[in-house]
Amino acid sequence: MPQGNVIRKIFILFLCHRCKPVHVSYQFYKQPLHKSAGRDHGSDVFWEDVNVVLLGTLDKGGLAEYLQGPHFQVDVHDRDRKIENKKLKPSLFGENPEDEMINNVSLVAGRTSSLNPKLMSKKERFSTPLLTN
Repeated sequence: MPQGNVIRKIFILFLCHRCKPVHVSYQFYKQPLHKSAGRDHGSDVFWEDVNVVLLGTLDKGGLAEYLQGPHFQVDVHDRDRKIENKKLKPSLFGENPEDEMINNVSLVAGRTSSLNPKLMSKKERFSTPLLTN
């Protein structure tokens, strides 16, 4: 069994390095979304979160319908990735593999017009919008 504990600790360290702190979020009735404070990753994570909703200020009919509806959903965010700021090193032209494709004409998007401006009068050229295929 000691091997399983080592693997679990390595996985928790991996989550701490790659993911944001663990938090929960939920929305009660028409209240704003509540997001708890973040906690460190671990095999057991506990919250002592307090969110007070004054029920006397809410619509009683709508609240009763909400309470009889689907189950209350709490979202646990334990794998939200941290945003990694990758710094791209500057490169000279020709070092990037995509540089070889710059002369490929098929990558350039061209537009074709169904009207020939050489055969049109000046008035028609400026009053007719270009039709593209």
